[in-house]
Amino acid sequence: MGRATRCPVSHVWIILPTRRESPLDELKLDLKHLLIQCLMLEEVQPSDIGDDMHLFGDDGLGLDSVDALELVLEIERRYGVTIEDNEESRSVLQSIDTLARHVQRHRIPA
Repeated sequence: MGRATRCPVSHVWIILPTRRESPLDELKLDLKHLLIQCLMLEEVQPSDIGDDMHLFGDDGLGLDSVDALELVLEIERRYGVTIEDNEESRSVLQSIDTLARHVQRHRIPA
């Protein structure tokens, strides 16, 4: 529905629409939680991970090849999406944004 607020001028209560997250935004948030939980990143919050932040390397989250393997296995388990071990995986695992788009395209409907 929305949230009710009182207009400061007319003092009439009005309903403002609430912003709903898109399915892609919800998936990105879910992937951030999955990343934190699966890789035991205890000091990291979902809000610390930008959608376009690099997941690997010194200029991003700093994940390594072992993290990549664990992440790929968990994504396959949770979403039914495989990520091949080749150049595709490099482009898919660049960021939450690229990962979410890949999962959204290849996800098996529940």
